Amino acid sequence: MHVCDVRDREQVKALFADLAARIEGIDTLVTTSGTRSVSSRSPSGRHGKKLWDALYAVNLRHLFSVSQAALAAAAPACAGATIVNVSSIEAFRAIPMCPVYAAFKAGITGFTKSLALIPRPRGHPRECHSRPRPPRRAV
Repeated sequence: MHVCDVRDREQVKALFADLAARIEGIDTLVTTSGTRSVSSRSPSGRHGKKLWDALYAVNLRHLFSVSQAALAAAAPACAGATIVNVSSIEAFRAIPMCPVYAAFKAGITGFTKSLALIPRPRGHPRECHSRPRPPRRAV
């Protein structure tokens, strides 16, 4: 098992460098990080930059550094890398008092769809999916 803080770009790089040294390449990446802080449950104008930056780091920014590191370490011989980014149902519906969280989750979907359209060298397409988690309770 490998553990790192996905908010820290250097830890992410070190993780994938370690994986690349141990295995022949990465052909599948699944991301599931995220949080909806209790303190983020209020109208967006009431939050300071520090809270928004923290929510951005764990809900969206990590996706960029993890995807970049994984694709760099992808197995050269594999026909295409598969990336599954787990989002939230809140990316597709309105969520009261949490617009920042919903925006970051929608960003996961947009990033994933666009990444899937970038061909790999030798013309092999990537297979990328964004899967929302089902709600924890009925709404």
